[in-house]
Parts: sequence; structure tokens; C-alpha cells
Amino acid sequence: MKHLQLLEILVICLCTLFVIQPETGFAQTEEVPSVLVLNSYLRESPNVPMFNYAQLQRFGLAPSDLPAGTILLNEPDTFYDQYKNYIFGALIFISVQMLIIIALWINITRRKQAEEALAEERNLLRTVIDNLPDCIYAKDTENRFVIGNIAVARVMGVATPDELLGKRDFDFFPQELAEQYCADEQEIIRSGEPLINREEPLMDQTTGRKGWSSTTKVPLRDNCGEIVGIVGIGHDITERKRAEEALKESEGRLSTFINSATNAFTIWDADLNLIDLNQTAATYLPPGTKKEDLLGTSITKLVPDLKITGHYDRYMEVIRTGNPISFEEHVLYQGYGDKILNVRAFKVGDGLGIMTTDITERKRAEEALGESQANLSALIENTDGSIWSVDRDYRLIVGNSVFHQNVHAGRGRPFAPGNSVLADDFPPETLNEWCGYYDRALRGERFSVETQRGFVDTSRRYMEYRFNPIHAADGSVAGVTVFGRDITEHKRTEEQLKQALAEKTTLLQELYHRTKNNMQVIHSMLALRSLYVQDEQLLTVLEEVQDKIHAMALVHQKLYESRNLSSIDLKEYIEDLMAYLGQSYQVQANRISFDLDTDSVLVLIDTAIPCGLVLSELISNVFKHAFPGDRVGRISIQLHRAEDETITLQVSDNGIGVPGDFDVRRSDSLGLQTVMGIVEHQLQGEITVDTDHGLAWQIRFRDNLYRLRV
Repeated sequence: MKHLQLLEILVICLCTLFVIQPETGFAQTEEVPSVLVLNSYLRESPNVPMFNYAQLQRFGLAPSDLPAGTILLNEPDTFYDQYKNYIFGALIFISVQMLIIIALWINITRRKQAEEALAEERNLLRTVIDNLPDCIYAKDTENRFVIGNIAVARVMGVATPDELLGKRDFDFFPQELAEQYCADEQEIIRSGEPLINREEPLMDQTTGRKGWSSTTKVPLRDNCGEIVGIVGIGHDITERKRAEEALKESEGRLSTFINSATNAFTIWDADLNLIDLNQTAATYLPPGTKKEDLLGTSITKLVPDLKITGHYDRYMEVIRTGNPISFEEHVLYQGYGDKILNVRAFKVGDGLGIMTTDITERKRAEEALGESQANLSALIENTDGSIWSVDRDYRLIVGNSVFHQNVHAGRGRPFAPGNSVLADDFPPETLNEWCGYYDRALRGERFSVETQRGFVDTSRRYMEYRFNPIHAADGSVAGVTVFGRDITEHKRTEEQLKQALAEKTTLLQELYHRTKNNMQVIHSMLALRSLYVQDEQLLTVLEEVQDKIHAMALVHQKLYESRNLSSIDLKEYIEDLMAYLGQSYQVQANRISFDLDTDSVLVLIDTAIPCGLVLSELISNVFKHAFPGDRVGRISIQLHRAEDETITLQVSDNGIGVPGDFDVRRSDSLGLQTVMGIVEHQLQGEITVDTDHGLAWQIRFRDNLYRLRV
């Protein structure tokens, strides 16, 4: 519009200029005499003819009758020449007015187009706002609605957005809720600070449904920057809030479940720093360690060898790919011992979850079961006898290869699982006999029978069958397992061995018996001779010799009584020797007690006799010297065999002991010298003496000097 006004002013100025200019020109023409002009021209062209226009009119000549090049003086101007400047100015004025009219028309057209575009844009904007699911509205400084979309109208319970105009929240919401909204909006108008994504309670006035809205409110300013109201956008987050509450409740239940689980759960972030662990996992922490102290700790600090075992890279691979892994690992926990754990790692968010299950008992049970099954299967299949099981209806459950071979060889047909083992083609006496066997076992009885009436073989061979009931989980008998083997050759061999063994046993026993009797005769002769000896020293020597002879005779007595006939049990031998020596020295049981800690150690006769002589000498010395008078005491004997076949024999007492400067190797006692000689040379062992508390002898030797000869 301003441009058009400037254009009009410019046109008026131009028109004025053109009107004034011609008058100025005539004045100049009249002021210059034509004679001066002519004279100037004649000087330059002296041969040019000249005529006066008035004279030409007087003679009735027209300018066209004059020769070419004639100068006509005082010729009058034409109408065009007189008014051409005015005509030209008028034309310019008219043209400018036309331009102004055209410009005005263009301006009006563009304004109409702008108004139509603005109306279209407003309609488009209104359509977009009305079709948005979020509540969009504007309010003035008095909290009155000035605009609102369909979503706001629906929440407020009105039919159209126009019904909102001029109304406040108090017209729609409860007093308390409306006051909260108004207070927030007035604070925005006062401070100019927006309110971003605030979660507010929401009540849909159309449905009466209570919910939540995420509201953003910003100040509305005019062209001068003054706050004239607020603009608000509300997004319904009711479903999200419900989902969050459901998730929170679910997480609570999950947390309770995880903390109550017997499995150990741990959660780690993307860098494998500890985020959380359940109560079961906390029980594996070192004593005095709190869960809170470990949160944020790196897994490599808690498990230092994690990278060495390769598990660290495997965990990072799970985080990267999201593919879970599972493996078993042996772990040594302080206070818990060696554990077998099943570890399952899986991705949780951007981090890692690890579930650890203690499968120690299960693995041990599986290993034991697997080993038992393998051993049982090997035992069943590698035995030379028939093994089979039947149910309570005498139907075959399972049988080993020997059973099926014998059935096929004896009956010409196999027994399939589920078939009755009491077939109709069996002889009646066989059916009756075996039906009785099965019934006894089905009543829970374990027994074995030897018979010449085989189950599948009609020959008259000796067979042994062992029947064992199969017990179900509730204790009832569910079936019977039978083991059968041909003992015909065994019976024959047994009879032969019994006869040969009886002969050999008789021979050896007679030998041992005669040796023992001969020694007993010597012992008796020495005893009789002692009755006539007056010398106390000689009498003591004879008694010691008798003890040694008895010790050797006792070895032969044990061999005579032993089933082995080549080895004796030192445990039994020591007990009998102690009883004999106690009786020989007339030891009262209430004065000297015996403390025996002995293993069952079998030794050959070549080892037993020197051991007996050493024991006899050491125990005799205790009886004679350790407890003088009525002194009460205890004799301890220990006998053990180590894994390297080393035998340790210790004889100790709590008697009066020996002097502090006592040296067994320098002692002039024949008995002690005999002990040293037997231990170090015959048994090739070593002997030590402890005199701190009474007297203790420790003898160590290896039982590998002699070989079995019988």
C-alpha cells in the first residue's frame, strides 16, 4: 500500500514537469529574433533561397511550390506543435493512473489470496489439532479457555471445542483438582518459566475414568513479548502408568521369588560391574562381607581367575550377541568346600544376568548312578550266568545275553519282554517248581536253590538260582530278579579241592602241631629244670628262655589254627602273648592295665617269629622293671601298617622309666642287645626310644623281606 502511494506522488510530479516545459520553450523562441538565426545560417550557406510565409500567402503559393532547399520564414505552428507537450503529459498521466489501477488490483488479488491461504492454513492447523490424541489448549491470564481441540472437549465432557471458550477448569473438574491446575498456570504467567512433562492426575468427565496426564505448559506472549496467557499440551499416560504399576508389582513379585529361590542370581552391567544379587548368592560371600559393599565391584575383582578360565570373554560375548550360554564348573568356596555349579548366563537389558545352581549332590548322584549302572550292566553282560527279571504276572521284563542264548538253545525260541516265562510247553513238574520259586520271592523272600531241573535246559546238570524281590518306591514287591549259573563243574571241582585241601591242611596242621608240641616239651623241660635251680640269676635266664620258646610256639599254634596256614594276624598274636605273659608274671588286672590299638596285620612266619621275640622281651622288661612293688600303671601297644607296607610297632608304659643318661646301644643287657639285633639285622628295620614319660619303644620295618612259600 505504501508503494502505491509513492507511485502516485511520482506520477503527479512528472505530469507537472511536462506541462510547464512547453511554455518555457515558447518564451525562449520569441526572445531569439529570426533575423539573427537567418543571418547565422546565410553565413554558412550563402546560396540558399529564402521566402517569407506571409508573402507566399499573398502570391497564392503553397510551400510545396517552392524549390527544394528553400527556407520558409515565419511559418505558423500546427495544433500538434502547439499542444504536443500537453498531449504527451496527459498520456503519461493516464498511463500512470492505469498502472496504479493495475497495482491496486494486483494488491487486492494478492490480499484475497493471502486471506484464503491463511484461512486454509488455519483450517489445516485446526484439523491437525483436532485430530491429535493429545489435549491442546490455550488460556488467557484469567485461566479461561481461548482455544481447545476435540481431545480437550472430550475430557471436559462437552460436545465441541467451542463450548470450552470462556470457561475455566472449575466448570469441569472437582474443586481441589481445578485449584491445582490454576495455581500451576498462574505460576507460569508470573514467572514466565515453562512447566515441562509434569505428571498430573486426570479425570475424564465423559467416561468418569481416572487417569494420568503428562502435561507441558508454556507462557503465551504477544508481539511485544508480554505474557497474555498459557499454551498447554497434555498426553494421556494412564496406560503407561498402569503398565509401570503392573511392572513394579511384577518386579516386586519377581524379587520375592528370586530372593526365595535356592539358585544364586546376580545381575551385572555392560562392563560386568555388580548391580544386584539375591539372598542365596549373598550366602556365598566371605564372612563379614555385606551385599552393599560389593555393588559396583567388577566381576574380575570378585573372581580373579575369570579371564584365565575364559569365562570373562564368554560373558562379554553374551552381552554383545544376546545368545545365552550354560556350563558346569568346579569351584572351591571358603567354608563350603568343593562345589559343582551349573552356570547360566543371559542378557538382561544392556548387561548380564547369571544364574548359578549348586548341582554338587546331583552330579555326585548322577556319577554314582552312572557308575552303578555301568558296573551293573558290565556285571550282568560279562557274567557267565543267566540273569532275568519278571513282574508279578511272571512276564519277562529284561534278560541278559546269556539268558536269551540259553532259552534259544534249550527251547528253540526266544522270550520277548512281556511274554510269560512259564510257558505251556514246560513239563508240569518244572512249572510247579518254578511257580513256587517265583511266589516265594514275590512275597519278599531272598533265597537261592540248587537243582538239577534247569529252567530252560532239560539236561540233569547242577544249576544254582538266586531269587531277589524287586521293591517299588512304596515298598511293595513289583517283581523278581533271578540269577542262574551252571555249577556242575564247580561242584566237581569243589569236591576235588575239598579233598586236596583237607589233605594239605591236615599235613600242615600236623607239622605246626608237632613243632608247637616239641617247643612245648622244651618249655616244660626247662620249667622242670628250674625247680631244682637255686641260683636266682640262672633261674631268671631259664624263665626268659621259656618266654621266648613260648613266643615261638605261639606262632606255630596260630598257624595251626589259621585257615591261611602261612600267615598269622599280629593283632591276635599280640593279644594272646599279652595274656600269657601277664599270667606268667602273675600280673594283677587291677594294677597293670593294657591299652591295645592294633590293626589286623597279616605277616608271614619269617616275620612273625622275630616280632614275637621282640615283643616278649620288651613286655617282659615292663613287667619286671616298670612297676615295682604295688605301683599301678598302663602298658600301651600300637600296631599299624602304612600304605607303603611299612609296619609300625610301638610298646610304651607309664612306669618309672630309665635314668636320663640311659643309652640302649651301650646297655649290657643281653635282652636289649637281642632286641636291637633282631630289629636292625633280621627285620632290617629301625628302633627309637623315648624316655620322657616312662619308656616308649618304636619299631618300624617293611614287610617285604620274605615271600609266600605255602
